[in-house]
Amino acid sequence: GDHVRAVDVVLADGTRLTLGDGAAAHPVRTRLEDQLRQILRDNASEIAARYPKTWRNAAGYALNTLDPDNLNLARLFAGAEGTLGTVVAVELGLVSRPAKTRMALLHFDDLRAALESVPAILETEPSAIELIDRMLVDMTRTHPEFSKLLTFVDGDPAAILVVAEVAVLFSGI
Repeated sequence: GDHVRAVDVVLADGTRLTLGDGAAAHPVRTRLEDQLRQILRDNASEIAARYPKTWRNAAGYALNTLDPDNLNLARLFAGAEGTLGTVVAVELGLVSRPAKTRMALLHFDDLRAALESVPAILETEPSAIELIDRMLVDMTRTHPEFSKLLTFVDGDPAAILVVAEVAVLFSGI
């Protein structure tokens, strides 16, 4: 969501809108923005107090990141997973490619241990962490084309954490 600049969406009633940077004025967009601003202002204390304090929002509307004075409906729609409308095009902001990249594949015999290691890994300031659980590995193994790509899996782990662009080596984890 951080790099979403604009989206083209189709709403349930068939209205097609461009939202985000450089989007032209549209009465439906104005109405959506006004309604959302009111929701954010009316519920500001509840959002601040009760919205989950997590480093990643895997689902939901990320209301805690929306500024009623500077709304970006493009980010909201992109993160809503189709529940607000169908995203048919996305404009993304690009970032420079880093000079050096690294990836670590951490295999775990226990899913809980993998999850519990994430806070310590986050202290190394990786650019990304992704969990691959046994179910996904098993499903991939059953597909003839994809199973050939599992050369990075050692044995039958309960979970693999893929950690990208780690600044320091993992010691003591």
